[in-house]
Order: sequence, then structure tokens, then C-alpha cells
Amino acid sequence: MSENSHAALEAQLEALPEKVFAAGAEECNKRGCKHRVGYGTRPAIIHIDMANAWTRPGHNFTCRNLDVIIPACQNLNATAHANGVSFVFTTTTTSLSVNNKVAVNG
Repeated sequence: MSENSHAALEAQLEALPEKVFAAGAEECNKRGCKHRVGYGTRPAIIHIDMANAWTRPGHNFTCRNLDVIIPACQNLNATAHANGVSFVFTTTTTSLSVNNKVAVNG
């Protein structure tokens, strides 16, 4: 691959996410998705997927900088609780066994 075609391909790849997000936003607008949903009148904190697989040292999915992330979440929770701000935890499940190998179903 020549240097010019490599640079052109790289430029196309860099522009692609913006095109995809713009198309998604346009589709949401067509469907009427960009309106207020729900009954809330004040902010809430949502922790997304702070599950064992992401927070256990040595696990296949372990995140970096947990020594910073977990205390920051704990401080955020304490501050939210002290100020009457709601917080919610969401999580997903995985099919991983205890020894970190993918479990085969069936």
C-alpha cells in the first residue's frame, strides 16, 4: 500500500465515526426519540457495569486504574447519599467460570 493510499484510508477511518453518529442522530430525530423521557425532575448518578468481572484484579476484563476508579465511585456515592441524590447500579452477566475461562453452554 502506498503512503498516499494509506493516508487516504486513515483519513476516511477517522471521519467514519462522525458520519455514523450523524446518521444515528438523524434517525433518532426522524423517529421522535429526542424528547424528554421519564418522570425525573433532578439528576441521579448511574454506575454502569461496576461488576465483579471489571473490578476484580487479574480477571480477563479487569479495568486499568481501579485504585483510582473505585475510590472515586465510593466518594461520589457518599457525596450523593449525603445530599439526597439518587444513584443506581446496573450490571450485566457473563458466561465466565470461576477460573476465568469461557464456559460453554450445552
